[in-house]
Amino acid sequence: MQGRPGGGPCAGTEAPVTSGWKVFKRRKDGSVGPLFIDTRLRVPVGRWLRAEPHRTPGYAFRPGWHATIKPYAPHLRTSGPDRVWCRVSLRGVRRYERPESQGGTWLLAAWLRLDEVDANPNVSMPENGRFERGLKRV
Repeated sequence: MQGRPGGGPCAGTEAPVTSGWKVFKRRKDGSVGPLFIDTRLRVPVGRWLRAEPHRTPGYAFRPGWHATIKPYAPHLRTSGPDRVWCRVSLRGVRRYERPESQGGTWLLAAWLRLDEVDANPNVSMPENGRFERGLKRV
């Protein structure tokens, strides 16, 4: 499930904002969009987008914007010129517990706002399983 710009203020603006991370596809024109679902969507910076349901063959139907609580997604290819980690803000969040091999806790949200493109997290997951990260700005 991805989304389209909402026509006005974000519904549920009384809902708390949760910070998260999301991998987007970077296009040749510099815009970013979803990796697998609703891939034609261009996600603008700073604008709330409401999630919309998109059933896609080969993918489990888990409605909502998918993000992670940390910039870690070993089940996805997250590097390369066409992939970029972004900081996002989320509203209407449900937590979806996944194994650490799939990034750990996923955040499924009714609303997403792209806050920072190319956040370039410098991530390490040490053998002791404690998450550490430092941000490196480009």
